[in-house]
Amino acid sequence: MSKIAARKLIRAWSNALAAVGSTTDSKVMEKYMKGIAPFFGVKSVERRKLAEECSSTCIGKKWNWDLLVMIVDHAFEANEREIHYCGVDLAKSKLAKRWIAEMDSSVVALAVNGPLRRWITSKSWWDTVDALASNVAGAFWMHHTEIMRCCMIEWLQHDNIWLRRSAILCQLHCKTLTDEAFLFDSCVSCFGTNEFFINKAIGWALRTYARVNADAVQAFVEKHEKYMHKLSKREALKHIRKGDSLKVTLKRHSCPSVKRKLPKMI
Repeated sequence: MSKIAARKLIRAWSNALAAVGSTTDSKVMEKYMKGIAPFFGVKSVERRKLAEECSSTCIGKKWNWDLLVMIVDHAFEANEREIHYCGVDLAKSKLAKRWIAEMDSSVVALAVNGPLRRWITSKSWWDTVDALASNVAGAFWMHHTEIMRCCMIEWLQHDNIWLRRSAILCQLHCKTLTDEAFLFDSCVSCFGTNEFFINKAIGWALRTYARVNADAVQAFVEKHEKYMHKLSKREALKHIRKGDSLKVTLKRHSCPSVKRKLPKMI
């Protein structure tokens, strides 16, 4: 029954998105995402609205983790990237996070190294990986920290760059609850590579944590400066400055509004 419901929802998503897709936008989106997958050409706001309507009709709010796994698995089997996005959006929804929070600790590692790992390594690019890492892996981290720490240590040693990137970014939304020692250790463990997506992730994670503890990030960068890739260092210190008193503060900056030239996809 769950498999039938999952396939029904995927068909509903596909039909709804195909009906409103733009050929012009699909070409722009595919080019922007380096050809990782074809697109219907539906922007994020409309896509989410249609996806929620289909989900409400097909599965309502009575679905569970097992059905979610089937849906997201089937979503990643689809050709079009928007279907992948629909699956990821469902996986990072409030209800999905509730299921993660209530998950029995005996099955957490299986869920992390099974479905979540499978999604991250399926048709991998930063758009889906970062959403899964910061939201889904992040929810597992928040509610099952010790088990996740063991899983993320394994991911940090993996050859797959997207698993390593996910381990670095899994605390992105933790703010004051960030495990600083693990964050710093995960960054150090990935030093010495020229891989853009790893070095960018290091800088992004540090820059985000700097909003909680800028002094610690500054000290970390100073300690490891000769080992850090320049991209990681630049990103980590992007919003930090040193005052005359050497007290580290976050820059107060504003960004001018810029007209988007690309359709919003994620």
